[in-house]
Amino acid sequence: MFVSMEIEQIRKELEEKVKKISPIGKKLKFNLDGEFILIDGSSQVNEISGEDGEADCTITMSKDTYLKLQRKEIKPMIAT
Repeated sequence: MFVSMEIEQIRKELEEKVKKISPIGKKLKFNLDGEFILIDGSSQVNEISGEDGEADCTITMSKDTYLKLQRKEIKPMIAT
């Protein structure tokens, strides 16, 4: 499966952010246009992967919407 450079950049930036916070205690998965980011915070540190594994919560959105949220161009409550 081809993984776009954009999703790799998103994973890298997110990995830097989640390493700075305490473990979230759960597994959180982002489905961005069929490409995945899994945050496993169920152990001592938050870890990021591109796996489509089991998660306690899955958030599905387009990469475009995700990037707009990160740039604060749209508010989370109105993101579509």
